[in-house]
Amino acid sequence: MLKKEIKKKNLIEILELESLPPEAQVEVVDSAVDVIEMRCLNEVLESLDTRGKKRFVKLMDAGDAEEVGIFLKDKSIDLMQILDEEVLRFKTEAATAFSR
Repeated sequence: MLKKEIKKKNLIEILELESLPPEAQVEVVDSAVDVIEMRCLNEVLESLDTRGKKRFVKLMDAGDAEEVGIFLKDKSIDLMQILDEEVLRFKTEAATAFSR
């Protein structure tokens, strides 16, 4: 499947899970979201030095989304770009794995 096609499709379509009950579809998507979220956090952490990692973790633990956003902006980290890349990566991997 071409990347252009993958971008247009959602994960349920890629995995051909349309026939599953909605609850099962939600479970699959929730699991995918967990993986993508962890990958995004990993990307952010890898781009920071030790001090930045400690500050980021502290902000995440505090749950202050506004402060996290300010921190990422100050560090020139575009979370939306990272998220877009990780979603595409996950969908591409899923499409490849399930097309066999």
